[in-house]
Amino acid sequence: MTVSEKVIAALADLPGEQQTVVLDFVEFLRQKQKSVIPPATTNNHTENTLEAMRETLRQVAGCMENAPADLSTNSDYMEGFGQ
Repeated sequence: MTVSEKVIAALADLPGEQQTVVLDFVEFLRQKQKSVIPPATTNNHTENTLEAMRETLRQVAGCMENAPADLSTNSDYMEGFGQ
């Protein structure tokens, strides 16, 4: 006998009010399952977000004129570093 068959047999032995409680619980579990985001969707969403961030950074990269490419080239920023 499968789990589904056992549940149906046990459910048939319950009075109507308790059957309603079981049905409410099953619907709660189904709703809870729907609200969980599958891992594939999460990874895809993360990749889309990262790509959007990369595109935004590409648009602003190099927008400052006469600025050093790397702040470490200015010795004032490196004073006391590592001490």
